[in-house]
Amino acid sequence: MAKTIVTRRDALKRGLASGAALAVPGVLSATSGMAESKDAGVTLEKSDSLPKFLQEMFVYIDKGDFETLKTYFSDDFRLYFCHYLLDGVERAIGFVGAFDKRLPKYQHVMGDIFVGDNLTIFDGVLKVWLEDGTLIETPYYDKIVVDPDSGKITTMYAILSIAAVPEEYWKDLKPEDFSA
Repeated sequence: MAKTIVTRRDALKRGLASGAALAVPGVLSATSGMAESKDAGVTLEKSDSLPKFLQEMFVYIDKGDFETLKTYFSDDFRLYFCHYLLDGVERAIGFVGAFDKRLPKYQHVMGDIFVGDNLTIFDGVLKVWLEDGTLIETPYYDKIVVDPDSGKITTMYAILSIAAVPEEYWKDLKPEDFSA
């Protein structure tokens, strides 16, 4: 029989639902529909959907069109993915792609989305189904910073508990170039 493993997402969400601050230290404080980014002084508003440019990016990801996807990122792009730091769009796409290819089946379930000038922050639950049918759920938080002059993404934080996923799926990941 398949089992479900759930991390502490419910406890995290309870704080937001009661009007208390969303616990993403140094990144965001939120109360009832509005948020203020602590590191950029940007006011964020709760949104029902991701900004158009991010929706477009996901279409390119789903199509496997990584050449077009790369046009959304600055030359000095930096990705903070779990406990990894990846400099450059080639390395970031390759690394995340290598992780993606190892997971048997997964889904991002969107939670709250906050949008402001050149900054988008959202959370949700990553659901991973393992080969034996086990379902693992772990919360994730993404922060996307856009250069106001170029309109390109300069920094992205994709924070999740990679340790919730069995180690054999990620322990020896290398930033391979899978997009060619």
